[in-house]
Formats: sequence, structure tokens, C-alpha cells
Amino acid sequence: MLQLVSFFIAGYQLLITKSYKYLSDMTGVRAPAEAYSLSSLTHWMKKMETKNSISGEVSGSLEVTFKHQDYGDHTLKLEGQGILFSKDGFFHITPGYREIDGHRYYMGIKFRTDLEVGKTYTLDRNDEPVRAHLEMDNIEGDKYASGTFRLSKGGQYPEGEFNLFEEGLLSAEGTFMSLGFKA
Repeated sequence: MLQLVSFFIAGYQLLITKSYKYLSDMTGVRAPAEAYSLSSLTHWMKKMETKNSISGEVSGSLEVTFKHQDYGDHTLKLEGQGILFSKDGFFHITPGYREIDGHRYYMGIKFRTDLEVGKTYTLDRNDEPVRAHLEMDNIEGDKYASGTFRLSKGGQYPEGEFNLFEEGLLSAEGTFMSLGFKA
């Protein structure tokens, strides 16, 4: 009976060692299996996840001019974190709701990360590669702005310009530039 228990313990240790070896191959670290601990494995797996993903909040700048035929032009300049992010194959420009001169403006743009640089995309309601939303003072309307969108630089840190309009009364034009991912 003691031999049988010893056999199972040896088999279990071999299984654990092979699992650590496999994780060693995945992480790229070639240390002996005995050197691994649960915390170091967790660290390497998180590092792999971050390395292989381009999702996250991006530091950058956004300049947008909101125009309304009755309320004039208002330029908004934003820099830093929280206005640009990448997720699930899309890049988002989201200044969200902003109070300007007594009115509440909203803008959001979502575009595929693999868009062609230099091409001008026409937004016509629910366009697949680029979508935009524009509204003022929480007035309900359709959720898709029309207009144009163009990338001047692609990749993980895109740059570009946009010109959006909603039902002839409200428009937004501007530029954006991403600088890097949040650490």
C-alpha cells in the first residue's frame, strides 16, 4: 500500500513539474520548475496578457469645436487620460458630456483599429467601420451622427480628424492624437 501511495505522489509531482514546465514555455522564462511559485506564475501570466493586448486607456489630446446655429461656436481642448481608449478591436474617442456656456454637449466616436490611413470615411448613420454620436442638452434623437472621419496615423497610437453633424443644427469638428497607453 505504501508503494501505491508513493507512486501516486510521484505521479502528482511529475504532473505539477510538467505543468510548470509548460507555463515556463508559454512565458518565455526557462528557469527550473522548482523555482516557480504561484505568485511568480501569476506575475508572468499577467505580463503576457498585457503584452499581447492593446486594450486600455490611452493618454492623448482632443480638440473639438461644437457649433450650433443658435448658440455659436465653442472649442474644447482636452489632454491626458480618460478621453481615448482601445477595446475589442475598436478605438474610442469619448470626451462624454461637457458643460459649455450653459449647454450640455455630448460626443463619442468609435472606429475599427485597422482603418486605412489617409482614407476619408463617410459616416452615414450606422456605418460599420466608424460610428459617431453627437447631441446637445440631452435632447433625444437618433444615436448616429453623420459626417467624415480620417486617420492621419494608424496603429496603436492613432491620430486623425473628424467633422460630424446632427440634423443640421449641431456639428462638431476637431482633431485627436493618442500618445501612449496608461502604465
